[in-house]
Amino acid sequence: MITAVRVTASLALTLIVVGLSAAPRARDQSSPAEPTGAERFPELAWLVGEWQGYGQFDSRVTYIHKTFAYEVAGRYLVERTRDIFPPVTPSTEFELHQDFTAFLRTTSGGYRAKGFYVEGYVWNSTVTATADRLVVETESVENAPAGLRGRITYVKDGPDRFTGTFEFAKPGQDYTLFEKLVMRRVS
Repeated sequence: MITAVRVTASLALTLIVVGLSAAPRARDQSSPAEPTGAERFPELAWLVGEWQGYGQFDSRVTYIHKTFAYEVAGRYLVERTRDIFPPVTPSTEFELHQDFTAFLRTTSGGYRAKGFYVEGYVWNSTVTATADRLVVETESVENAPAGLRGRITYVKDGPDRFTGTFEFAKPGQDYTLFEKLVMRRVS
């Protein structure tokens, strides 16, 4: 009898705790909810989705897959890139470049980005965005020669297409074109 009472009391307490934790929590009405996702990144929302295309270098073409998705409860927009370099001569040895960039809103309402590259570089960048153009320009690059700079520009060419340029500047030099990108949305 005592065991049955303990089990019943335990079960009742568990149901109460689970019920309370599942109940919707009251939101503090004195401070509005912070925007997330497309509300937080209105100028960048056109990029959300999956993209494929190619990159044109001086001597060869690469195949590119990109995704843009909201992460961490919509507080960040994350770009993930896989860039596949086919071998110059027939071979099964492909070079794979990977990177991801997290875009965030600043307290002043602008954007910043932090990019992480397979080569070990970490880009700290300013972001300029309009409804059809995105420019990400480094302020500093960790794990790279001092003064190295990079700039990526994406231009919307329609609802499901964009072109881009990837430029580098060695210390004390102007930007030079490194790669041109042509991308189309696949989902």
